Order: sequence, then C-alpha cells, then structure tokens
Amino acid sequence: MSGQACEPCSRRKVRCDKQQPCSNCKRRKQDQCTYPEAQPIDRIKRLESLVRSLGGDPKHENGRPSKRVRTDSAPARQQDARDTPEVERGQPIMLEQDGQPYYVELRAWHSHIDQNGDYRQIGHNHDVLMSRPLVSRTKPDAMKGLMRTDYTLSLSSQHPSIQDANFLWDKFERNANPLMKIDFDWALEQVRSKSTSFEDRTQLNDEDHAFIFCLYLMSIVTLPEQECIEVLHQPKEVLLSHYQAICEQALSRSNIFCITNIIVIKAIVLYIAASIERLSIQSLFSLMGLTIRNAEKLGIHRDGALLGLSPAETENRRRLWWYLQHLDLALGVRCGTTPLTLMADWDARIPLNIEDRDLNLDMTEAPPEHRSLTSLSYCLWTFWIVSQQREFFKDNKGKLGITWASNKNISHARKNILLNIIEQGLNQNFLQYCDPIKPLDIIIQLTSRALICTFRMFTLHPMSFSGSTDMTEDERHSQLMEAAIKSLEYNIALNSRPEIQRFQWYIKGYFQWHAFISVIVEVTQLKASPKAQRIWDLLSDLYTYNKNLHELSEDRRKFHAAELIVKAWKARQTADSSARTPLCVSILEPLLSAHRADVEHVQLQPVGQSLEPVMTDEDLNEILGLEFQDIDWGFWAGME
Repeated sequence: MSGQACEPCSRRKVRCDKQQPCSNCKRRKQDQCTYPEAQPIDRIKRLESLVRSLGGDPKHENGRPSKRVRTDSAPARQQDARDTPEVERGQPIMLEQDGQPYYVELRAWHSHIDQNGDYRQIGHNHDVLMSRPLVSRTKPDAMKGLMRTDYTLSLSSQHPSIQDANFLWDKFERNANPLMKIDFDWALEQVRSKSTSFEDRTQLNDEDHAFIFCLYLMSIVTLPEQECIEVLHQPKEVLLSHYQAICEQALSRSNIFCITNIIVIKAIVLYIAASIERLSIQSLFSLMGLTIRNAEKLGIHRDGALLGLSPAETENRRRLWWYLQHLDLALGVRCGTTPLTLMADWDARIPLNIEDRDLNLDMTEAPPEHRSLTSLSYCLWTFWIVSQQREFFKDNKGKLGITWASNKNISHARKNILLNIIEQGLNQNFLQYCDPIKPLDIIIQLTSRALICTFRMFTLHPMSFSGSTDMTEDERHSQLMEAAIKSLEYNIALNSRPEIQRFQWYIKGYFQWHAFISVIVEVTQLKASPKAQRIWDLLSDLYTYNKNLHELSEDRRKFHAAELIVKAWKARQTADSSARTPLCVSILEPLLSAHRADVEHVQLQPVGQSLEPVMTDEDLNEILGLEFQDIDWGFWAGME
C-alpha cells in the first residue's frame, strides 16, 4: 500500500484507498493508477504547511507561534486577512466524492494535505485540502420514517401520455417559466426531450422524475378549469391532487433531508410555488427552510465565480439562490415573519441581465449584460429589490432591516429617501424599457408600482408613522388613503387585462390586504359622505375582476372582509336610505348566505376545533367604530 494518494485521485480530489490499483481507478478504467515518488523536501514542505494551517510555527522547536518581533507590515496584513469573510469561514472549495460534487467551507474540514499539491483543478491556491470522505454513509438519516415512500410504485408509469406531456410542457414554458427562470431554456429542452419519450422515461432517476412531476404540477396550477376538462379530461382539483401525490412520492425517494443534487432543490421550488395557494403556508415555510439549508450545504449561497465555476454554472446557481430568497420572503410575509436568511452574510451575486442563449457550457468568461429588458428581467426586478434591501442593511450596519418602512424609529424623511432610491432604481433599470403592449412588461409595470404604493402606505400608517413637521395629521391620512386606493387600482388592472390572465397564479400573490382593509375601514367611517362613493366604486370593481375574493371558504380573511363590507353598507343605508346598493354588496350578500349555510350543514368536525364563527356580530360592530391604529393588522396580514 502506498503512503500517498494516486495521481488520478489527487487530480479529482477524491479519497484514495492507496491500493495498486486503487478502487476508484478500477471503476474508472480510463484512468492509469500511478503514484508520485515522494521526495523528502516535499514531505517537509507538506508537514510545515500542516503546522501553519493549525496556527503553529514550523520554525519553532515545539511548534508554537514565534515570539519574535514582527515588522509593522506583518500585523497589518494579518488584520486585513481577518477582516475577509473567506478567511473567517475558510476559503470555499468544490470537491468531488464518488462522482458527486461537494461544497466545503469551514477550515475544520480541510484536515489533510493533498499528496500531489496541484490545485489548478479548482482554481484556488489552497494550502490544505480534504482527503477523507465528506459525508458519512454509515448512519441512517434522521426522520426518514416520516417519508412514506412506496417503492412498489413505478414513477415511469405515472407520466401522462406523450400528447398530454407535450401540452403541459407548452403551458409551463408559456405561463410559468417566464416568471420563474430557475433553469436555462436549453437545459429544460433536454429534460423535455427525455420526459416525452417512452424509452427515455424508463432511464430517468428519482431526482429527474421529481423535477418533471413538480413541473407538471406547476403547469396545471396555471391552467383554467375549462382547459383542464377539455384537454386533460379531468377537473383541475383532481389533477392537482393526483400530481401532488406523485410529486411527494418522487421527492420522498430523493431524500429531501439530505439533498445532494441541485435538481431536487429546483423540484421543491416548483412544488412550493405550485402549492402556495393550496397548502398550509406554515408547512411550506418550514419546507422552504429545509430547502435553503440544503442549498447552503451545496454551496449555492456562495458565488460561483468565487468557487471557480464556469459562467453557465455560476449563473444557474445565482438564479436558483435568488429565486429561493424571493419565494422565502413571500412565504415569510404570509406567516408574519421575516426570513433570517434574507439578511445573512451570503455572497451569491444577483444574476446577470442576459438571455439564456448568451450562455453555453464551454464559455470561460461571462457575457456582457444587456441594457434593456431580457427574458430574465421579469424575475430580476424582484431580485433587484431584495438586493437593494440588503444594501440598506449593510450600509447602515444592520440597523435597517427588511421592515424599515414600518419601523417607527426611522424618521419619515429617511424613509422617503430610501423609498425614492427604490423607485428611481426600478424606473432606471426596468420600467423605462417596458412596452405597454407586451404582457410581461405590463406585469412589471403594475406589480412594481403596486409595491411602491405598499411601501409608501407603510411609511404613512399610524402605527409606523415617524412624524413630520411638514405634514399635518389630515395630510398624512389623505396620503395614506391615496396610496391604499392606488394599490387596489393596480390590482384591478392586473385582474382585468385579458392578455395577462395566464399569469393569474403569479398575480394572486400581489394582493395587498393592508390596503384592502384600510379602504374598508375608511368607507365605514365616511358613511354618507360624498367621498365614500369613490371607495364603493373601487370595491365593486375589485369584486368584479378579482374572482379570487369570491372564494370565502378558502381564506378566513375573505369571509371577514366580506362581512365588514356588508356591515359598512348597512351603516350607510341607515344614514342615507336613498343610496343605491353597490355592485360589490350585491355580489357578497348571496356568497355570505351560501357560506353560512355550508358551515351549518357540516356534520364532521375536526377534534379540538370549533366551527363557531371566529368573528361575531358584536366583534363586527366594535370594529366598525375603530380607528386605523385599533385594527389588528397582524390578523389580516398573516391569517390564512
């Protein structure tokens, strides 16, 4: 047995059993298992490097750090080194074990000296590298019993017909992919080719099956009910339930507790995005936390350029990581919390504004960015906002978190400066290039402006308003209501434009509950005032075009908002009996009656839960007399 790793194993940075030939070279028949001749001077250099990596001094007789006086430049250099994140964490590297890439960051893992000393393979001049296994396979994974995996089920047989598969792929590429972009178009085309071939389906591994079925699930979410019945011959809910079950089976086989393949991360992203309106937000938020932790283990949070990866792989990882942050924030807002990862010290750069066709696997340098909108821009604008929030956080030494707009300790003038930075940045980088006749450009225009209105509304809200000598209380309230009304007008535009209805799955996530409840409280207090008519017209348009608000049983907020609106109208009728019933009230009264009848006829009740109304008439009457600061905003922001 040799005392050193063979040259092929050293080049690939994998563990060598030092046999002749070693087991790795036996498996890779193209490798010639040869061992380097160790020179005494090489052994001495390697041992000295090991001592230095452990903080010792190889020149000192007992290996302890030298006590001799250093020059002025030495401590300065050491201080600079301590200030760099790479030194604090351990310079990150990508290694390979059994053909699988692994990310390594902490220096505690860099335990042995590489026998060959050639570090050019990974593009970094590391003095120590790992030669022992990165992951132990001798112990079982935790909580594995929770995954009810049915290995008797053939995943290949669960694929739809070739015709239906092509239909679902077409819909995904048209309805979902433009607003997700977690993989390159040319990479998706390769997966599509395999999934639409009977022969190739049988060759897919569990991870590939998981990704494809989650893609089908995402595609079905984007379809209208009529299209599901006419083309796929099943009601939409039946299709969703079926593919959700298959997705979960495929994911359970992929072991989501210990993910080693980036395609599984992408599959879970599709699963969460497809389920955000159907499944418990808390469960999805927990799943997202698990997914982000696995992504960190794969090193996706570190920039690929730092890891010496190719431009294509670097961009692929950047897009996935930033979409994870976007989705994590969307879930966190619905849970009423801020994800901790969002402001953590990761360094994956925001993706380049380039087209997929600008990249290929053979490139060694990244292509230049476009100065106009690209196919990535429809995701990139949300990434840019998150990036800007992180810049605020860093520039102010952690004093400005993601909730700065509602932080009462920050002056109103400072909030306006930050808000103007975001608004000007959106205009400069995205909105000035939008074409008002292109559906995706319309979405950027409307959603970004609605978001600015939401920020402005938070800065003016009585619970977060910091005070201003240039603004009276009436002016603050007037500006608050104008921002809330404007936000809902943008939502009406999003739901009424026929050319963007295929993106309804995306538009649903931009409904602003704070603005909605604010105008309801306002119209309640105005009663018979002429100003109230504008809000009643607004609410009528909102319920006319946003059919999602009609589903009172799927979200308690919708039911309680409907009750508030009807109660507010009754209060106005008391003040002005000649007032004409608005359309929104005509829509809501039969919906409320039907919902109450459904609740009364429910026979089976879950153990420990009551079907009594969460909000009584007394509660409603009390709310109708409240001011803005008395509303439980957490109820409306976080309740499902």
